Amino acid sequence: MKGVFTKTRAIAAMLLLAVLTVFAVPQKSSAASYGQDEILYYGIEAHLLDTGSVQFTYTIDWKVLDSKNGGVSWVKIGIPNSNADNFRSLTPDTIKSVKYYSDKGTYARVDFKKEYMAGEVIHFSFGFTQHNLFKRPNSSKTNVTTINMLNDQENWDRLYVYDFTPGWFTYIPVDRYEIKWDATKVAKCNEALNGQYYYKSGSLSSNQKVFFKVGYAPESYNFTTKNVSHWDEFFKLNGQIFFGIAFVIFAIIVRIKYGDAYYGHGGGGHYHGGGCACACACACACAGGGRAGCSKKDFYGTKVSSKRLRKVLRSGAKDAESETL
Repeated sequence: MKGVFTKTRAIAAMLLLAVLTVFAVPQKSSAASYGQDEILYYGIEAHLLDTGSVQFTYTIDWKVLDSKNGGVSWVKIGIPNSNADNFRSLTPDTIKSVKYYSDKGTYARVDFKKEYMAGEVIHFSFGFTQHNLFKRPNSSKTNVTTINMLNDQENWDRLYVYDFTPGWFTYIPVDRYEIKWDATKVAKCNEALNGQYYYKSGSLSSNQKVFFKVGYAPESYNFTTKNVSHWDEFFKLNGQIFFGIAFVIFAIIVRIKYGDAYYGHGGGGHYHGGGCACACACACACAGGGRAGCSKKDFYGTKVSSKRLRKVLRSGAKDAESETL
């Protein structure tokens, strides 16, 4: 009985080690900029593909106001949903890389080729393809042909609607924004028509949102959905947890296999691995944009000294050994 108790303690100690290992890895944190930055220009241009997916181009002039705690080496910009791909840099002199990024929201993460300090302006532009942004027509309205006989809401109900909310900036004002949406085949839009685009512009205070809505007749495009699985992002965020679980499973198996002669009995276990599935989002819910900083700081006290870990484990091992003698 005493041997069983000791074995349980040993397994618990290994589980604790795995948990501490997960949190002992230094974590990079993304900090919002409380008055540290200013968006001089925020431009968004949208073109529809034959499938109804949207080809977006974002152009931003980002001014760094404060770099006392470090400059700006990367930023995250909110995008409509996770079903986005084909991320690409349009300003190679500025951008080192751009990719999908998940951090309590859906973003494009833009890494720069250098760190920008107070007084500098970062001009950068990138593009990506956004899927599953449209809302399907109300089926009861699809056979209506005389649009002038319908009220405003019924007009929208018979169309494929893009209810677009660009990523907003929680702590950063935007001096000027521009949204340009290709007017080709657009059936309904409440914004002004400026040349070949429906157009909206203005300025935004911090945390203020802007809305843009367009509609297309069902026959305009071949509206299809496409789900995108960002496995590299998934494993990046969960790799440490998987490592901890794998370590525990391995340690338990080894302990059971080679501990039989010591404890006089063995055991078995079952492990079920999980997966990831991306769901289709048909309406736009956009998270905010933010500044990347403080990556060298540890706000949550997650760094654990390896010497402390070894000391605790050695102490636990000695206690377990003394109980079995």
